[in-house]
Amino acid sequence: MVELTMALAGNVIGGEGLLELFEGIGNLKQLRTLRLELSETKAGHDGARGIGTLLSQLEALEDVELNLWRNFVGYHGALGLAEGLVEMENLQSLELNLGSNFLGKEGSFLIFQALTQIQSLRALNLDLHENNFIDDSATEAIAPLLSGWSGLQSLELYLLGNEVSGRGVALLSTSITKSCPSLQTLSFDLNPKLQASPPANRSKEISLAQTKKSKSSSRCLLYTSPSPRDS
Repeated sequence: MVELTMALAGNVIGGEGLLELFEGIGNLKQLRTLRLELSETKAGHDGARGIGTLLSQLEALEDVELNLWRNFVGYHGALGLAEGLVEMENLQSLELNLGSNFLGKEGSFLIFQALTQIQSLRALNLDLHENNFIDDSATEAIAPLLSGWSGLQSLELYLLGNEVSGRGVALLSTSITKSCPSLQTLSFDLNPKLQASPPANRSKEISLAQTKKSKSSSRCLLYTSPSPRDS
């Protein structure tokens, strides 16, 4: 078997149940594509650590989609997940949803730190929206790490519902455009937690292509909204 998809969202499996499930999946050494829909399964930090262990065991993985939305992963779960991610030497494409998991600044930093060490990664969709408590001090810590993404070609980053201001947005976008020479597409969504604008006006598009060298055909788009302190 080279491809596996499991949709278990909303089932009260819990960390222990997931660990039992992963024991079987961990034997599929030839897997190249893994899709796990595990949102609202009460995975907790034990389940997240189990996923980290699973990912480190499946060395052939190239394409992973993992949805852990609203699972109370926390710092310790982020640590276990990060330890697995750094072992993925063949990973090329990753879609990772850790929204509403109370990672905190430290947990979010660990996830970024792990992802920037995956040299084979070419496409990343990282969703850290809501209740992860990411603020400008977190972006200051994360920005220097992004030089590890020199081979990244596509990046989608979702941080809405956190506490990143215009200053944090500028810091991240500048770091990415300087540190990622291979980047072709960059999309941000950082609508602030307290912003209450109607859907039609939630985001505006700012082209960052001017920050690239004139020879580059890369297209970088930043999706954001003014923070309450800027309005």
